[in-house]
Amino acid sequence: MSQYSIKDLEELSGVKSHTIRIWEQRYGLLTPKRTDTNIRYYDDDNMRKLLNIVSLMAKGLKISAIGKLTEQEINERIFELVEGEQVGDAQTVAIINQMVSSGLTYNEQIFEKAFSTALIRYGFKDTYVKVIYPMLVRIGILWSSKDLIPAQEHFISNLVRQKIYAAIDTVPAIMDAKETWVLFLPDGEDHELGLLLSAYLLRVGGKRVIYLGVNVSYSNLKAVIEEVKPDYIYFFLVVKKPKSVHQEFFNQIGRDFSKINVYASSSQPPDPEINTPKNFQWINSVEEFLKKV
Repeated sequence: MSQYSIKDLEELSGVKSHTIRIWEQRYGLLTPKRTDTNIRYYDDDNMRKLLNIVSLMAKGLKISAIGKLTEQEINERIFELVEGEQVGDAQTVAIINQMVSSGLTYNEQIFEKAFSTALIRYGFKDTYVKVIYPMLVRIGILWSSKDLIPAQEHFISNLVRQKIYAAIDTVPAIMDAKETWVLFLPDGEDHELGLLLSAYLLRVGGKRVIYLGVNVSYSNLKAVIEEVKPDYIYFFLVVKKPKSVHQEFFNQIGRDFSKINVYASSSQPPDPEINTPKNFQWINSVEEFLKKV
């Protein structure tokens, strides 16, 4: 059973800490516990219930009405929402929250049900854009190296990885595409889900993708680019490193790949003190990435 601070609840649900406390006091919706040293914490049941509350509020239910529902009634409303006929923001929020919940409880069945519902409602591409990507951002897998709930993150990231690999396999590789992209994670980087999702979206967009994977040394990257001569290269920076290390990496890129369009995404706001090459551009969201492809 995991232990969460109220700040953890805020980060995963998007509900401010002071609002959570008000809901506790006024409606008794959550029941924090205490450690042997009298420190307040929340368990998986509290986290899951909070995510369900957020889903019902997105549907339009007022918190005062939710406060009168039993635990079973809340769960029934959630299943109705996830499987409902209408497609909209409320259903998307509910599906995302069910996926997050599956990671908290190591429940693959919940994940599969939510994922299947998303595929039926949105299709392959929009499932990854509207559901998988926001879900990854919420639990800190894609853009952050923080270890909020490591075991749950690993569990759900493996489920997502399997789905993305399966989706990539449904899109034939195009060898004579007008654009060639080289995707990689630099040496020391192994948070792969964002890169995999990008590879899928690029192949759907009719691009040729050379996927090098994680922990690619600069010498190997240079050898591949010299042989393939791509139009674009794209990578992610997630692990925190000294500014000098990142600066040296960008200096090498500017020197060796000056005629190639270079894109990158980062889990942290880019350091304005780092000088990037003229042919380089940060991509800060999946929407921005889709405009490029």
